[in-house]
Amino acid sequence: MSHGGVGVKNQTKEKLRQEEWKKDPTAAMRDGFERGNAGSLTELVSGLGFKGFLAVIVVITVVFLLTTFL
Repeated sequence: MSHGGVGVKNQTKEKLRQEEWKKDPTAAMRDGFERGNAGSLTELVSGLGFKGFLAVIVVITVVFLLTTFL
């Protein structure tokens, strides 16, 4: 199964963002603040990679189990 569609979607999103920034100069600043406050799960996973995201899930699970049973 090819994952080429994901890259194309990300490029399209980025192209739309850049076009919006050209139309409204404050959009870039506003978008940066919004991303900083609430980043998406997709950006987190792609930034960490598979092993990093798996480590985050393991840590969250361990903390949950420790707080539940102790």
